[in-house]
Amino acid sequence: MTTTLNKSKPRPTQEISKLQPIPDLQFLEETHQYLWKGQTIPISTTSVLSFDQDDAAKQRIADTRHIWEPRGNTVHAVLQSYLEGAAVLSEGEFGEWCQPLLEHCLWSRYEALATEYRLVDKKGRFAGSLDFLLKGTDPKGNQRVLLGDLKTKSASGRCGDHKAQLGGYASMLAQWHPTLWIDNCIVVNSFPGRVEITTYETQDCLDAWEEQWSRFQAWSPSF
Repeated sequence: MTTTLNKSKPRPTQEISKLQPIPDLQFLEETHQYLWKGQTIPISTTSVLSFDQDDAAKQRIADTRHIWEPRGNTVHAVLQSYLEGAAVLSEGEFGEWCQPLLEHCLWSRYEALATEYRLVDKKGRFAGSLDFLLKGTDPKGNQRVLLGDLKTKSASGRCGDHKAQLGGYASMLAQWHPTLWIDNCIVVNSFPGRVEITTYETQDCLDAWEEQWSRFQAWSPSF
């Protein structure tokens, strides 16, 4: 399915400054590795978050990869293109997820400071990519910056706890953009036919990441 967007849809009017890419940081799509200053970053945020999953959970993820991976890749690409101003979007077989997502009121109040933004810890310990960073106004008219992640779910799926993941991104953003204040972290959960948004306090996310990073270091002390 291909969607042509309505250019008359209301969008935020404030001027925004896009985040500039971090110098000398690359992401190799074919190997899913990060390079910084020519050196491979050994650990991703995903690795830190998943190291202590039980075997049954890992097996479920592997067994359903053929379902969630194409869905996630497509819906993420559609949202990224939309936030970057594309007029025509290719939804493939996932219009049931994409249509409610793009029609959500969040995007009428916020614009993107960054999409698929590559991040690296300044000590070179880990790296990752945030889905989107938004700036706009909440329903009360207050200007806010939101750090967000998109999750795609089946009809029977449930919203998970992703504080540590968002905290990892927030911690790296604080290193590279210390004057950038993140008001809240959010997860946009895309289901077929509906969207649910989970909102976290930024400090709770940072605390959750520090706890997870400490557990990872204890498990793999070379890092």
